[in-house]
Amino acid sequence: MTLGLKGLPDELSGFSLLRESSLNNKTMASHGFPGNSEENYVKAGRVTGYLREFASPSAIPRQEDG
Repeated sequence: MTLGLKGLPDELSGFSLLRESSLNNKTMASHGFPGNSEENYVKAGRVTGYLREFASPSAIPRQEDG
């Protein structure tokens, strides 16, 4: 389960949603902890997941940044 913007702690109240998407085992294996594979996640019983990433306003790319 992912947090929504309203579920963030008060210290992160200025943060905004940067990106969200499904997070399958293949993506987890290629971008997750080193040494893990898609097969390892399947063996562990993981089916799929969801990613929601928040960032401070200064970390969010603006259109004029290109």
